[in-house]
Order: sequence, then structure tokens, then C-alpha cells
Amino acid sequence: MKQLVVIAVAAAIVPTVARIACADVSWEHKGSVKVSSLPMSLVDIKTYTSYGPGKSRVLVKYHSSFVPAKVIPADTWKQVPGVPPQLRLKKVTGTGSFAMVQNLADDRLIAWESQTGAAFDESFSGTMKHVLTDPFKKTDPALSAEETPELTEAQRQRLGREIRAYVKPITKRFARTYFRALNEKRTFSGIEGRGFRMTQLFFLKPTDKDQVKVSMEWWLGGDLPGDEAIKDLQTQSLEKMKALGYPSKSMWARELPYVMLYAFPEEVVTAFKTLVPGENFTGFGGTPLELNLSIAPPVSAGMFGDIKAQLALVARKTDTIPDSVFKVPAGYKKVDMAPLWKQYDAMQEQGSLEGILHEFDKKMTRGGLF
Repeated sequence: MKQLVVIAVAAAIVPTVARIACADVSWEHKGSVKVSSLPMSLVDIKTYTSYGPGKSRVLVKYHSSFVPAKVIPADTWKQVPGVPPQLRLKKVTGTGSFAMVQNLADDRLIAWESQTGAAFDESFSGTMKHVLTDPFKKTDPALSAEETPELTEAQRQRLGREIRAYVKPITKRFARTYFRALNEKRTFSGIEGRGFRMTQLFFLKPTDKDQVKVSMEWWLGGDLPGDEAIKDLQTQSLEKMKALGYPSKSMWARELPYVMLYAFPEEVVTAFKTLVPGENFTGFGGTPLELNLSIAPPVSAGMFGDIKAQLALVARKTDTIPDSVFKVPAGYKKVDMAPLWKQYDAMQEQGSLEGILHEFDKKMTRGGLF
């Protein structure tokens, strides 16, 4: 009898624990971009980020008083015949929104934009296959058929450090980077955060005191209920893209971004790792609580003044998110992507070395390059 009671209690508790561990999570942030010489913000924004099992959505709403409403003449689009009707703007205003949904559970990649009223609803796998670069498809099909090998994080770090060492004599003449974790504690919407600050000075000349100063300060939350949903989605997304061969069948093209990231000054790499602390710049560093960016141009540049951007957490919730959040709202018109993919594939082909040589031969056959 006791065993039956224990089993019954466990059966009741386990689903509850599972729901708590994999709770949906949503963020609301509010921010602005300002210039010190102007009386109002260049743009004000609100962002709404939602995470559920196997899916996420980022919705951005913006408003700028500096963008007056303007009607776009219909004749404008005659000069760009390849643009689908759904993407032909009729009017531009300073207020609008756009969103993107990644739904791995249903293999969908969805987006919509308010100014045009256009929406995209495409296969995630199909989209990744379209944007996958394969320079060997015609020139060396054997390379194209092979699985692209990956370097380890240690190998990527080593290559990056080598590049950093080569360019250090140049970079130290024109730039300085400082980074540190902040000791003080701050609370945002009831969440205790840890802070970081990075300052970069860029000199127009090696001995020039007239410098550009870029300062960044950001605060992140610790482990919170719902974070597992974010981490799980990141893992699923990376695994799915890897299985599809994204981003390239070229080992060189795939490794270049990683190596270049590790080639940045060590302070920049350390700062970036606070946001993506896992191997090879993956993982989740914590709920973004506040971000402050300040750019102070040199006085001699004669610009409007300092540029300041801020994004701060308004609310973080773990309520169940309705399925409607991850779907295109009513009133938006779906864009037929087939013609756009056809144009994209043609551009890729023309931009390949084979395509460039083909165009070169055509021009030479017609009597020269000019």
C-alpha cells in the first residue's frame, strides 16, 4: 500500500517539476537611441521576446518623430520590377513593428512587417538549405558531397590568437580596449544582476588625443525559472543547422567567423563570452537586464554630439504563452518566396568565380570589357 502511495505522489509531482523546469518565458524591454544635441529621442523601441518548447518570437515596435509620413509614388516600383507586390511600400511612417518566429517544432521560419503588411512563412530547413553556400557544387562535386569538418574550440582560439599577434603592433597604435566585471550589485524588476563594462578608445592618429570613445555597460540575470527553455531551443537550433550543413560547405567559410572573433583583443573576447559563455560562442549568459551604449565622437568631427542607446528590462514572466504569439497576425499577406529565391540563386551563381568568368567571356566575345 505504501508503495502505491509513493508511486501516486511521484506521478503527481514529476509532471509539475517538468513543467516548472521547462516553463515558457517572456521578456519585455524598453529602449531608445538619443543624440545629446537633440531635444527628443531619435527612436524609441519596445521589444517582446517569447520562448516556448521548440519555438521563439522576437517582436520589435518602434517610433521616431524624425521620420515624417511619406507616400511612395506607384511609379517608383516600375524601376524595380523584381520586388513582389506585397513588399511594395505605399507609405512610410515613423511608427511600425516587425517580428521573427523560429518554430523548430513545426519546422517553420516566420516573419512579418507592419509598414508593408507583408509576412513570410517558410520551411526552416528549406530556408537554411537555400542560404547554404556551396562554392564546390559545380567546380568540385566531391568536396560538395563530403561532410564539412569542424575545428575544435582550442584550434579556433589558437588561429585567432595568431592573427591577433600579427596585427597587434598596428591595433595598439590606434585603439585601446578595457574590460572589467563590476563589483556592485543592482536589481532590475526584482531580479538581481551582475554587471560588466567595456570601454574602447579609437585614435585617428597614433599620437592623437582627439579620440572616439565607445562605452558599453550591460547587466545580466543569473539562473532563473524558464532559462532551460531558452537553452534547449539554442541547442536544438544549432544541431538542426549543423545537420543541414549551414552555413557553408566550405570549411574556410565556416571557420572564418569563429577565428576572426577570437582574433579580437582578449578583452573583447572575454566580454562577448559573458553573453555566450559556452564553447565556440554558444550558450546563454542570462536574462538581459539592461544595456547602455555611449559613443562620444571627437570634437573635431563636428557631429551633433554624443550618441546614447539604452535597452532595459520592463518585465520577465513565466506564464504559459498562447500559440497565437508564434503565428502571423490577421491582416498580413503572405509573400510568395519562390521568385525571390530564384533571384537569390541567380545572384549567388553570378557572384561565384564560375559566374564571374562566364560574364567576362561574354564581354570579351562582344568586343572587350568596355
